[in-house]
Amino acid sequence: MTVYISGQLDQIDVHGEMTQSGNSTDTTINTVNVWEPVLNFSAGSLDNMTFASNALTILFDGDYDVSWACNASIAATNKVAEFGVSVNDAIQDNLTTQRKFATADIGAIAGVGVLSLSAGDVVKFETRNITDDTDILIANATLTVHRI
Repeated sequence: MTVYISGQLDQIDVHGEMTQSGNSTDTTINTVNVWEPVLNFSAGSLDNMTFASNALTILFDGDYDVSWACNASIAATNKVAEFGVSVNDAIQDNLTTQRKFATADIGAIAGVGVLSLSAGDVVKFETRNITDDTDILIANATLTVHRI
């Protein structure tokens, strides 16, 4: 069977990825349970979005696949940290993950979800220490946003 499609495909590829090099950076946690943006990203791939060292700005309305990953550690034992994505500084519950660090080990953490975003929305990868104000060491972080 042959299927013919007529008309014009008018899909604009909208993709942004922030990557952080292997050089680890501390996310300074000054207050317990307060979300702090992960800093020091460099633009890995950018198409129809704008970039800052800690955020992607959306230029087109639509539904987006959002994923993040990082290696993290806390310089103490039995600490609980949470990682997630914010839109306009509001944490998105469907894109958060908690991890308990039994020792000062480095753990790989990741999350994925779908968000409806509008032009001008600012997307950030953030973390918070739920146990106390010990800083969180983040390495090799990525945040990817792709319109679907």
